[in-house]
Amino acid sequence: MSADFSPSFFYSSSFFPFFVLLILLLTVIPALLISNRINRLSGGDVRQLFVNKKNHWIGVLVTAQFVIGVALIMGMITANRQMGLVKQAGERYRDLIEIWNTSTETDLRLFKQKVQSVPGVSGISLGNMSLMNVWIMHADMQKENGEKFQTTVFGLSGDEGLFRVLQLHQIAGSEWETLPEKYGSAVFVNQTFANLVEKPVEELIGEPLRKYMNSLDSVSVIAGVVEDFYFNSLEKKAMAVKMTRISSLEDRLTAMQIRLDGNDNGATIKNIRRVWGQTYPDEYFTYADVYRTFISRNSKVTEMSDLLQMYSLISILLTCFGLFGISFYAVRRRTKEIGIRKINGAKTYQILWLLLKPIFVWIVAGFAIGVPLAWWFMERWLQQFAYRVDVSIGSFFLALLLVSVITILTVLWQLWRTIKVNPVESLKSE
Repeated sequence: MSADFSPSFFYSSSFFPFFVLLILLLTVIPALLISNRINRLSGGDVRQLFVNKKNHWIGVLVTAQFVIGVALIMGMITANRQMGLVKQAGERYRDLIEIWNTSTETDLRLFKQKVQSVPGVSGISLGNMSLMNVWIMHADMQKENGEKFQTTVFGLSGDEGLFRVLQLHQIAGSEWETLPEKYGSAVFVNQTFANLVEKPVEELIGEPLRKYMNSLDSVSVIAGVVEDFYFNSLEKKAMAVKMTRISSLEDRLTAMQIRLDGNDNGATIKNIRRVWGQTYPDEYFTYADVYRTFISRNSKVTEMSDLLQMYSLISILLTCFGLFGISFYAVRRRTKEIGIRKINGAKTYQILWLLLKPIFVWIVAGFAIGVPLAWWFMERWLQQFAYRVDVSIGSFFLALLLVSVITILTVLWQLWRTIKVNPVESLKSE
C-alpha cells in the first residue's frame, strides 16, 4: 500500500494544530508541571520525585520527548540517504547545461563551432529536442517469444558527442561515435528495453528494431545497449530508451547540451553568453541547469529531507531546554545531599550516575518506542519510490547516540559544576 504522506502537508495550515501540540508536549506542559512540582519539594524529597510511583508521569512526559526526538532523527537520516540516492542518479547531469532554441530560423551548428573554443567547455552535443523534455511515445512492443505488450519509450537523439556529454556506460555493441561507419541506420537501447523484450543484451546487437518495436522506423538495427539512466523522479521505474544518432543532413538542430569542466562554471557560462550574443544578436540567451532540473523533479525527497531536518532540530532544542530546566531545579534542590555524599566518601562518578540514571532510563524507553514508530512512518513514505533505500539498523543507533550525547552534554555541565563545589560550602549554602 502506497504512502499518503506528502511533505507539503507538513507546511500546510492543516498541520499547524499538530505542530502546536508538538510544542506543548515537548516543552510547555513538561516545563510547567515539573518545575512546579520541584519547587514545592524539599531537598531530600527531590530524589523521590523521579522514583516514586506517584510521580512516574514526569518520566512519561520526558520519555515522550525522547520518542519524538529519536523518531524525527531516524526519519531525517533515512530521508537524507534517499536524497543521496537521488544525487547519485543525477550525478551525470552535474556541470551540464542545456540550450534549447525554438526559433524557426536558428540553427545551433554555427554556435557549436564557436563555443567549442570557450575555456571551461569540455564537451558539446547537438540535437533536435530538449534533454529534460525528451520525446515520450507509446509503443507496441513484442517479446522474443512473440508476446505483444504496450509501454512508453523515451526517444532521444544527438550527434557524436551525446554519449560522452551524458557520461553513459555502454553494456554491449558498437561504439556510438563510429555508428555511421558501420551501419546505414542504427539505434541504441537501454537495459530496461532489453529486460522488457526478455532478450540478453549481447543477443540484441544486430537485431532489427522492428522485430521488437512497432514504429515508423523499419530499417534501423540495434547497434548498442547502455545502462539505465533517469530523466525523472525516482518514484517511477526507468523507461525503455531508444537513442538515435543525428544525421548531418538534418534540416535544423535546436538543442545543445554543454558539459562544463566544473572549475569556474559561472565564468564559463558568462563567456558562452557572450559568444551567443555575437552569433545571434537578435536572440535572447537562456539555458537550463540540467542537474538542478533533475533534483527539482525529485522534490518529494528534497522537501521531506529539509522538513525532517527542521523538525529534528526544533525537537532536540526544545528537549534540551526541558532537560536543562529539570537538571537545574533537581541539582539546586539536592545540593545538600550531594555535599553529604561527598563527605561520606562518594566518588564523583557515583554521584553523576545517581543523578543521570533516570535520564538514561528515559532515553532507553524513548528509543524502544521511537524506533518502531519511525520505521513504520519511513517505510510507508519510501513505498512511493521505485528506487529507494532501506531503513538501516545503523540509523537506529546513530539516532540513539546523537540523542544521548546531546542530552548528556546538556545536563552534565550543570551537574559537574555542582559536584565540584566544596561540600562544606554546599552545606553552608543550605
